[in-house]
Amino acid sequence: MGRFARLRAVALAVAAAACAACGDPVVVIGDQLAVMRIVAGIADTAAPRVDTLATATALVAPRAVTIGADGVLYIGARERVVSVTSTGRLEVLADGSRCSGGACLVRVEGLALTGEGRLIVADGGGHRLYELELATRELRVIAGTGLQSFTPDGEPAATASLAGPSGVLVASDGRILFSERGAQRIRSIEPDGTLATIVGPADEGQAVAAPLASPAGIALAGSVLYIADGGVNRVFAVDLATGIVETVAGTGQFGFWGDGGPARLAQLNAPAGVAVSPDGRTLYISDTRNNRVRAVDLAHGTITTFAGTGSEEFTGNGRPAGETALSSPTGLSTSSHGLLFIAATGHGLVWRTPVR
Repeated sequence: MGRFARLRAVALAVAAAACAACGDPVVVIGDQLAVMRIVAGIADTAAPRVDTLATATALVAPRAVTIGADGVLYIGARERVVSVTSTGRLEVLADGSRCSGGACLVRVEGLALTGEGRLIVADGGGHRLYELELATRELRVIAGTGLQSFTPDGEPAATASLAGPSGVLVASDGRILFSERGAQRIRSIEPDGTLATIVGPADEGQAVAAPLASPAGIALAGSVLYIADGGVNRVFAVDLATGIVETVAGTGQFGFWGDGGPARLAQLNAPAGVAVSPDGRTLYISDTRNNRVRAVDLAHGTITTFAGTGSEEFTGNGRPAGETALSSPTGLSTSSHGLLFIAATGHGLVWRTPVR
């Protein structure tokens, strides 16, 4: 764990220093450390209601969240992608329910900003990756035919079939990395537009191999890629520079156990999302079927529960994270100014809390 912690600390310290003078447009006066606030959605409401206020809009099964440097939050909720401004105003950017013919969003599972005014959308239900032009709202397919199938490396992404793309991120070199759940791989779209395997199954001789079964959320800190795999109830860390793979959390046996002790000896239940704190010290894991978000101290390798009570009964807004019930947390995202965003799929909510 020490080697990965050092790599993370160096990479993220540079990022933090670059933004030290930035303001945080989404911080609300009165926010307190580890106190949860709803930023979008209405608890336990499944009616397809859309309002200009994010907290008056019903989100159906939000799974994906990401936030831009300008404080705009992007949410994937079933077949919709919406944005929420720092003042809490919501806009629908793409809506598969209003699509007819061609490629339509089915189930958004991952979102990532390119830094060039575009949003990458991983549609696990439709087996496609899209690029959404934020200025024009134009949505175009960049990978996937809509048929669930595996396409070998080296083939053009635009005409390839995919098998359940889930987590997605944009690397510093511009490559798009995504988890392909059905193919048990982490893959990339290379600069020439072709597919490549970044992390592959342990039994197929990949340059970087890990025992992946159902990879979902991914996060990159420096050269270290974190992978939440609900199929084996583990979170992996892969150093892409050396090819070394380590288990960060989970024994492989599903359950809830281990708070206060080594994360690698803890039990998880279908982890689906990961995010690294801006200071590089903490890895957050959405422990989905335990209805919790767990936190791993990367310097010491210990795990605790950060948010969630284990119960799915809604407990209200503005409470400490450990006293706030979460229902099936999935997507996680951190902002450079110390905020953690949590998509609680079961309650139909997106939460925000300061984490430093």
